[in-house]
Amino acid sequence: MLIKPIHVIIIAFGNDMLTLPLLLKSIIKIAFSTTFAGLVWCIGYIGYNFFKGNEDPDWAAIEARFRNKHSDTTNEDLLKEREV
Repeated sequence: MLIKPIHVIIIAFGNDMLTLPLLLKSIIKIAFSTTFAGLVWCIGYIGYNFFKGNEDPDWAAIEARFRNKHSDTTNEDLLKEREV
């Protein structure tokens, strides 16, 4: 759905047969294709949240755990490890 209009534009351009109507039709097809793909993604995302739950993770807590885990190594330590 998305690849064919792009391929048509490339082939027509390469053969010097690209016209404004062909370009506009291809752009419209590309827009509809990406819009439909976005719709499918949204429906899947909504379905996932409906069945799995829609609570967002606590990013501050995740970041704090990550920083605590990696706070004992500094850039100097990493450079020394690479030199060895």
